Amino acid sequence: MKIVSYRHDGRTGYGIVNGGGIVEAGARMGADFPTVRSVLAGDALARLADATAGQSPDIALADIAYLPPVTDPDMIICVGMNYHSAFEEIGKTFPGRPSLFMRRASSQVGHLEKLHKPTSSDSYDCEIELAVIIGKPGRAIAADDAMAHVAGYSVFNEASVTEWMRHTVQNVTPGKNFEGSGAFGPWLVTADEVGDPADLILTHRLNGEVLQQGPVTDMAFSIPQLIAYISTFTTLLPGDVISSGSPGGIRVRRQAETFVQLGDSVEMEITRVGALRNGVVEDAGI
Repeated sequence: MKIVSYRHDGRTGYGIVNGGGIVEAGARMGADFPTVRSVLAGDALARLADATAGQSPDIALADIAYLPPVTDPDMIICVGMNYHSAFEEIGKTFPGRPSLFMRRASSQVGHLEKLHKPTSSDSYDCEIELAVIIGKPGRAIAADDAMAHVAGYSVFNEASVTEWMRHTVQNVTPGKNFEGSGAFGPWLVTADEVGDPADLILTHRLNGEVLQQGPVTDMAFSIPQLIAYISTFTTLLPGDVISSGSPGGIRVRRQAETFVQLGDSVEMEITRVGALRNGVVEDAGI
């Protein structure tokens, strides 16, 4: 299933993508399941599939404003460096443990919505990452059991205001949390539909030019390893998002001080998951 969250006619909702439309799910699922996160928390993906099976679309995709597929995660945790190709760019090797930081939901917009480049920054940039969305809660999850905790996947534009990441040593949080600077979507694709994520290919295009491209197999810390590591210190909850790191292709641009500009078109695509597209506007006054 492709599960999309959206705004339409002044209200928010979620549903299943069917061709060029959406089978609205909120009314069919009832008051106990008002959001995608509530469906995951209620272990109700099978119920969602049954409620929408064989139904004709209620709303055209062209008529909605896309929201991040999980609009209210308890946690978005991002992996700073996790692809061997990214380490090779800077002449280093993976240190053995992932670098992690938190991101607020308000720093993400949905598919086709505008990314907000801060007025005060000339170092705004974007990175493609595979978003892993938790469906089954757990603490101290063994790597061998980790994939059973995954509800599905999405595309994550893990954007940065890089100068704000350099204000102090190893403090990336400010530069990763400007309002509306990143994107998440266009939908959640359930794990059964994606299959083995190891052979997925990530591609990031800026104005049609490929900047990043790489396979998930290039990860230094695999998805099961990330889930095991993170769940050691915190309970992973349904709807939590792990943004799992970005392939090489970005550091050279940053060293050359080449960054995303107003009016640019950013496209992030992952095989079998989807393409996340956004234009860039100015975040006035910031």
